[in-house]
Amino acid sequence: RMKSAAIQGFDEGEYGLFEEVEAWEKDLLTSVEQGVKSLLEIFSGSLFGHVHQAFGKTIQDIVKSLTERRAEALGGEDKEQSESACTFAFCLGIDILETCGPESLQYIDVLLPALVMSLGSQSPDLRQAAAYGVGVCAEKSAPPDSSSSGGEAAAAAAAVVGAGSGFAGLATHALGLLFNMIAAEDSQTEDCGGATDNALSAVLKICQYRPDLCQPELILPSLLTYLPLRFDIIEAHDAHRRLVAMLTGPSAHLVLGQDMANLPAVLAALAEMIVPQPAEDEESFSSHDEFWEHQLVNKETRESIEMFLHHLQATLPEAIVKQAWEQLDTNQKKALQVSTSSLIE
Repeated sequence: RMKSAAIQGFDEGEYGLFEEVEAWEKDLLTSVEQGVKSLLEIFSGSLFGHVHQAFGKTIQDIVKSLTERRAEALGGEDKEQSESACTFAFCLGIDILETCGPESLQYIDVLLPALVMSLGSQSPDLRQAAAYGVGVCAEKSAPPDSSSSGGEAAAAAAAVVGAGSGFAGLATHALGLLFNMIAAEDSQTEDCGGATDNALSAVLKICQYRPDLCQPELILPSLLTYLPLRFDIIEAHDAHRRLVAMLTGPSAHLVLGQDMANLPAVLAALAEMIVPQPAEDEESFSSHDEFWEHQLVNKETRESIEMFLHHLQATLPEAIVKQAWEQLDTNQKKALQVSTSSLIE
């Protein structure tokens, strides 16, 4: 709408009105999405039928319009859905996926093509929503746990298998676009940092939940060099927690590499995650809770990192640990030597 106004030569006053309408539309749609999200978090899958009936067609129409427009390279501004509408459709569809159980998995096939296309959008906000959505689709389309049993589990497994087929065809393309976001020159600016963080998290989720569709042992060493997440603190807490869970679980070999080849990069990434973040405006934190809200990891993840480091020292040959340690800079070494208990006393 803003581009259309500029092209049609509206004067300054009319252009200002368009700006106000854009801002109003964005605020309204955000309020609707947040309200529905709150209800879904409270009532979970029991609301799926009502939400699907109320918003399902709207979401489908918006994402269908977006994918058709991109696919056909249509240039008409009047045919362009607003950024706010696309972001609304993505966020609401993702909320449904995250909270409504197996019934909601049909939204993976609805959303995914448009999400992947939007990873290349000029809008950082839309890229951020798209990257987050791709990560959710990776997680929700993960192959079911073979240890599950019972009729309900079998039905859930069947739903996941059906939903996962769409992700399989787009995973490679999505990974390429996500790494384009991560490596872009402006990736660490205030405008783009949130999108970059969600792209990093999405790549990690694809490696974690859909290793059948990628080569985690090749992707993760590169991903480590771009860590940590710094702008979206909520996503940083989640992504860093998941990475540490991989390091301390059955997937550790995928992150650490053959013969511990990735250990220096792992230690560097962990060190950067736990470097204490200062309070804003050089003020001090008023409480432990406020301190942890501003850190790149939560307290539990930091304690898990400490345990992981102690485990490495106890189980690895001293020469391997020493070689990795020597590749860290002074600040990284200092960060890894500070105990969690000493941070706020």
